Amino acid sequence: MNKKLLTWDFWTFVTISSVAVFGLFLMYPLFSLFISSFQDPATGVFTMENFSKFFSRKYYYQSLINSMWVTTCVTILSIMFFSAVTYLEIVGKQVSKGNMLGELLNMEPYRLKKVIAVGDFENDIEMLQRADCGVAPANAQEDVKKIADRLAVSNDDDVIHDIIYRIVPTLL
Repeated sequence: MNKKLLTWDFWTFVTISSVAVFGLFLMYPLFSLFISSFQDPATGVFTMENFSKFFSRKYYYQSLINSMWVTTCVTILSIMFFSAVTYLEIVGKQVSKGNMLGELLNMEPYRLKKVIAVGDFENDIEMLQRADCGVAPANAQEDVKKIADRLAVSNDDDVIHDIIYRIVPTLL
């Protein structure tokens, strides 16, 4: 049985840090507020009477609503703007990898160069279309593989080596 060990690369660290920040700044205050609403400050007993007494104070009730609102908004925004589980992209309408590649190709040192672009996710499609040769790894999303000029091995199987030694020679 082939077990894959967790690798502690940069993005693993970013993901774990993001979860920690989410827990610290969003979930902990909400959880603390909820627990303290049931607990009597004098005796430490948890009862429903304490809950109704606690939320009869408008500012506690409002803080709970605000915490829930922030958590909901963050969740919705992360679903809308994440290109992958660990990436949040907030960019202007004209900003894309494809537009940047076009800008580079208009600069003097790059005007007559041939370009190979490699991408595996939806945000790479425009870049792959603008390149002279768009390459998608075997584990790319299906939409990306459909528009790619060439397919390479998976990201997990040394895709850059495959591109340099198998695909590039066929383009020369």
